[in-house]
Amino acid sequence: MAIPSSTRIAYNTVYSQVHANVYNLLNTRSNVTDPVDSTGARKFVYVRMPNVDSRNFEGYPFIIVNHIFVSQSRPSADTTRADMTYDIDVQVYSQDKDSNSSGDPSGAEQLNTISNNILKTINANRITLINYGMAHFELTGSDFDYDEIEDKMLYMREFSITFKSRLKVTA
Repeated sequence: MAIPSSTRIAYNTVYSQVHANVYNLLNTRSNVTDPVDSTGARKFVYVRMPNVDSRNFEGYPFIIVNHIFVSQSRPSADTTRADMTYDIDVQVYSQDKDSNSSGDPSGAEQLNTISNNILKTINANRITLINYGMAHFELTGSDFDYDEIEDKMLYMREFSITFKSRLKVTA
């Protein structure tokens, strides 16, 4: 799936453009760095869960920017505008397959570093998001969850981001 360039959302591009704006923001390595590949060559941000058992899987950690849920309410009296809400979930996965120089597992640390970068990126780009028509937002981040798979710890955290705006709904 090709991700469109980031730009202002329009009523006829809500689903693709809101997703693209968040995806592109998080896929920019200067915003959210990949702790295992500073060159940016490794696939790090996905639109769905990758096949982690595939030979082509590029490894942990990674981010998933899920597609959005849209709701519309309160149309204007002249029916040309409406309040729009866009909900998007972002998941971060990491695994204890590497360790730091002391031999301590690094999965939870990577999860926290990436999560901090996501939070910082969304907040530091408020003006950009406003210019895209995604002015008001609420961000909720979960505690991390973990599971042991094949003697390795897998960590996951989910962010729910809700954007609200008033959008022109007629051409």
